[in-house]
Amino acid sequence: MKKRFWLIVLLTCVIAPKLVAAADALAVVDVQPPAPAPLDMVTLKDGSVLYGEVIELSGGVLLIKTAAAAENIVKINWASVSKLAINHPIPFHLKDGSVLIGTATEGPNGTINVRAEQLRETIEVPMDSITALNPLIQAPVIYSGNLTGGYSQTTGNSHLKNGSLLGDFVARSEQLRLSINGRYVYGDKASTLIARNARGTIKLDFFITKRLFWFISSYFENDRFQDLKMRTALATGPGYQFIERGDFSGVLKDMTMYAEVGVAYFNEDFRVADDASSPRGRWSLKFNWPLLDDRVTIYHPGNGRRAVHLSPLQGETLMLKEFKEFAMRGNVLDMAIGVIIGGAFGKIVSSLVSDVLMPPIGLLMGKVDFSSLFLTLSGTPQPSLAAAKAAGAPTLNYGVFLQSVFDFLIIAFVIFMLVKQVNRFKKVAPPAPPPGPTNEEKLLMEIRDALKGRH
Repeated sequence: MKKRFWLIVLLTCVIAPKLVAAADALAVVDVQPPAPAPLDMVTLKDGSVLYGEVIELSGGVLLIKTAAAAENIVKINWASVSKLAINHPIPFHLKDGSVLIGTATEGPNGTINVRAEQLRETIEVPMDSITALNPLIQAPVIYSGNLTGGYSQTTGNSHLKNGSLLGDFVARSEQLRLSINGRYVYGDKASTLIARNARGTIKLDFFITKRLFWFISSYFENDRFQDLKMRTALATGPGYQFIERGDFSGVLKDMTMYAEVGVAYFNEDFRVADDASSPRGRWSLKFNWPLLDDRVTIYHPGNGRRAVHLSPLQGETLMLKEFKEFAMRGNVLDMAIGVIIGGAFGKIVSSLVSDVLMPPIGLLMGKVDFSSLFLTLSGTPQPSLAAAKAAGAPTLNYGVFLQSVFDFLIIAFVIFMLVKQVNRFKKVAPPAPPPGPTNEEKLLMEIRDALKGRH
């Protein structure tokens, strides 16, 4: 029994290390790191190639992520792209409204081969039929707004209370923007009301393009100390979004700015004074620049209006009267006659120079046409000026310049002689009589004569 026991112990000591080594060998597996995904490739029409990851195509701008660019994002005009290869599945939005999800490789003659996952086949797609790649899906309507209130109170030599409340709400979709804002201001001095004003605006913008829009707005205001019971205004006109959120990067990424101009009709209802209404011009500029994650905002909501206190009929009558006075003014008629005669006279002078004067001068110089004289700057001889222009060769056309100088000299000489002859026949106006004494001088003369009579 003892021999068997020691034999088992001996075998265990010999076999156990080999089993442990084998287990360790099985546990250690040479795990290769995953191969990096191949980069997307964008080839431009000028021959340059960009490698990276295609992020999005929207609004004709292709975004590609690459380590070689600042902030790792490069913006490329889609019209300048000639070839495209995408190695990760993304949605391809086409002009016919269909959407293909898959990868893409270069195709012939301005096309790409899209490997559509849902169809399990490759489709040749013209690049000009692609409207978007992996577009950012936004909510149909984006809401934003703020509400600000303030209150101050002063006691001592003066007792003042001031309060204000401002609110702003904006709802924006792809084609519409609804803006509602209001303000209320209250002031009290020693229990006496010194300020109470309330105003509000409702405005709807319809975007014709991504930047150009047409607005319709209504404005309401009540002011106790302007004797204003209610001021209402309806306005409409065009506007333009100069800066939209996302146009810039960094600290400027949330900046917005738009301007608008239009016509408005104001109606004012006063408590004591007579009510009034008038058409007016209206302009507006709104600049907004949020900083530090919207904790600080620089803004400028400027607007203005110009009143025209005329009824439509009165305005039309006055405008026609002013136009008639302007059009019948002597200087305007003289200028119109001069322009008409000058146009006809220019043809006569051109014919005189080109058909009468220049042929003899050219004959004396060896039958040279001044307008055909030129120098070729490229060094390649050209048979004629027309051939040089057709070939795109740079030329120094000194003959055309000489022709223009001759035209100018002849026109200047003819006008000089014409003015000289007109001045000879013009009647010289007789000298104006000396002005008589003024009323003040007459009064002083009467006082002088009266004083002389006393003496």
